[in-house]
Amino acid sequence: VQCGHVYLSLGDQEKNTRNPRMASVETETENVYSVLKEYVPAVFEMNPGNHFHEPEKRLLRGIDYIVSII
Repeated sequence: VQCGHVYLSLGDQEKNTRNPRMASVETETENVYSVLKEYVPAVFEMNPGNHFHEPEKRLLRGIDYIVSII
């Protein structure tokens, strides 16, 4: 039984932080995505910049994904 969808969005500069925990965000997101996509429809998008770069456009892409599956 399929029970949902997953949409992941990450900036390609997120890993460049000085915070060691946050520096692994790209690798860990890729790991989570590789597991999730085996169980549910999943999308992982890399975007230019960090989480402060064009947040409205990134949010809109996530909303568009949700609308496209309903």
